[in-house]
Amino acid sequence: MDASIVAFPATRSTQSPGPSAKVSKTKTIARAIETLFSAYRRADYADAVGFVGQLGVVFEDYPESVIEAVTSPRTGLQRTCKFAPSIAEIAEACEREATDQHRARERRERFAGYTTAVPRPRGPTMGQRLCSKFGIRGIPEGWDALDVTRKAHEHGADFPRIVDEALKAQARSSSTRPTLSKIIQDATRAVQARQWSADADEPIRSAA
Repeated sequence: MDASIVAFPATRSTQSPGPSAKVSKTKTIARAIETLFSAYRRADYADAVGFVGQLGVVFEDYPESVIEAVTSPRTGLQRTCKFAPSIAEIAEACEREATDQHRARERRERFAGYTTAVPRPRGPTMGQRLCSKFGIRGIPEGWDALDVTRKAHEHGADFPRIVDEALKAQARSSSTRPTLSKIIQDATRAVQARQWSADADEPIRSAA
């Protein structure tokens, strides 16, 4: 597309951006107009230069994010307009996009810092419900809900006594089972004993 077509006159604006911002927006508008023009036939524009000038005035009233969205091949008017859109259609698209972006920004600001807490289940847990249902004081280690239900039906009235015996057996086993710290301590002592033995034998081997 000719550079002369992309050029457009100075336009009105309610804001007074700095020089660098003006240059950036001017480049964005020029790129957007060129992208939009390349999607349609040149013959669709009776006065291409005049159309570009008017389109530049329209785009000046919107932020760059709106301009880019309206003219992008992924989200812009090219996706819905089979023929070259008029100034009115482009302005309407800009208004819609600006409104959508404003609402999305409001939603982000409204929920900024808000985290959705996962509600904790209220009421008794599964284990508590099983204990209450079958009259037992706990569930032995390694038993799941199916095990408890099956054994309760198998043993009937004796089930609470069987559970008590299983819990007591597991308690005795855990009390006699060496802890991790005890295992590490014993291993350290064994290594030191072997080292002392090796140090004691060293003079004898040297003398030999």
